[in-house]
Amino acid sequence: MLVIIDESGDTGFKDGSSRYFVMAMIVFEDNDGDGHYPSAEHTSSIIRQIKEDASHKTEFHFSQCSHKVRQAFFSGLNKNSCDFKVYALVIDKQKIYSPQLRSNTKSFYNFILKQLLAKNPIVNAKIKIDGRKSKIFRNELKTYLRRGQDGMVNKLKFANSKTDYLVQLADMCCGAIAYSYNRGDKLNADTYIKLLGKRIKNIWEFE
Repeated sequence: MLVIIDESGDTGFKDGSSRYFVMAMIVFEDNDGDGHYPSAEHTSSIIRQIKEDASHKTEFHFSQCSHKVRQAFFSGLNKNSCDFKVYALVIDKQKIYSPQLRSNTKSFYNFILKQLLAKNPIVNAKIKIDGRKSKIFRNELKTYLRRGQDGMVNKLKFANSKTDYLVQLADMCCGAIAYSYNRGDKLNADTYIKLLGKRIKNIWEFE
């Protein structure tokens, strides 16, 4: 099982911080036994092709993409039958009261990550996360994940989103879910979630 994780929103609780923090994971379940994930490799090649066809020069980053590029991205996944599942945890930070979580951004992030993994069917997974985090943060995250994981995590890897299309996929899917919570016009809030369709298996609102 290959799992790619990304988030949308910030971990702060100050004025101006985002109200919602969304963490999502993309799951590819097939494994050929030799460490390859055919569906993931297919999806990665399709995203590369979408990028070329759309003449998109930078990485796919939901918040920086136009509506046209977002539509092309998700429609391209559908057209080419890219097979993956999406699980997400949505945090309304107005409902977080713990002083530790509100004052320590790393504790908040690690806690949410552990909740997301525990809430959904993750077993013996190779987990990939965007590596644009400090070395200290990465080391603490490794320790946190491996403490009491009960066979959940087999390997943790930090990847460069600029060159890793699957990390970009996680960003786009997470952004699509966050969009549905942050957009004031609820008539169009589900625009991108609808394009993901049945791939979305669970969006859990933390209480």
